[in-house]
Amino acid sequence: MKRIFREYVPPVLLRWWRERNGVRYAGDFPDWKSAEQMGSGYQAADILEKVADATRQVLAGNAVFERDSRLFFQEEPNYPLAACLLLAAAREEGKLRVVNFGGSLGSVFFQNRCMLAELKELVWNIVEQPHFVDCGKRLPMPECIRFHRDFRTALSECRPNVILFSSVLQYLPDYHEILQQAIASQAAWLLIDRTPLISGSDRCRIALQTVPASLYAARYPVHFIGERRLMRELEPEFELVTRFESYPFSIRLRGEKEPIRYHGFLWQRRKHACRGV
Repeated sequence: MKRIFREYVPPVLLRWWRERNGVRYAGDFPDWKSAEQMGSGYQAADILEKVADATRQVLAGNAVFERDSRLFFQEEPNYPLAACLLLAAAREEGKLRVVNFGGSLGSVFFQNRCMLAELKELVWNIVEQPHFVDCGKRLPMPECIRFHRDFRTALSECRPNVILFSSVLQYLPDYHEILQQAIASQAAWLLIDRTPLISGSDRCRIALQTVPASLYAARYPVHFIGERRLMRELEPEFELVTRFESYPFSIRLRGEKEPIRYHGFLWQRRKHACRGV
């Protein structure tokens, strides 16, 4: 039904429906704190409860995966992301040791595990907020999933070959600092997915995101990072292997000439760039 709806409903009506029923963005705040004061945050207990309940359904075999507490009942791998992970693993002798920053309770892992099942080694480390980590450790997770509260410690102890940021950099007040920690690690690969960028810009805009009650009622700040700014930060240490559009919808913000689109990138560390954490 959703496919038919997308194919036959005029684009103008689709945009209207998404604006009325989907995630909304507004504002151009001078700093993160100003936006944060207008929101309700992402640490609300009801969000964790909804995500945990959905994850229990996945672990019980009643659903294939969840995303933002929404259940999916058929295999729908994120093929560009899975292809990037498999390419990295192929160049790492079939071994994939991921540190998934902001990985919730394993959403990306469960969505794509059917594509990763034949790897020689698979370890999936998730760095999350303390209440998510505590919840994840109580759930009967697959043996390959491990939870960590601190990014720097996870990088040091787990020695990942891939660092994954999937729909997370835009929600970090200190995303630049987190990126610097990733750059300073020994990981050979950096995979960024589902990240909205301002095309051709050096600017970073801060807005407020409103999530509909059908998922979980919340309002929190979001970064729209300038594409040139992100590239300039990574290019000295990493070489871009591939990029892809990672989400079918664009965001229209007042004051921006072009719609903001979600992008994915796979970066490989340059041979001269080998550092410790």
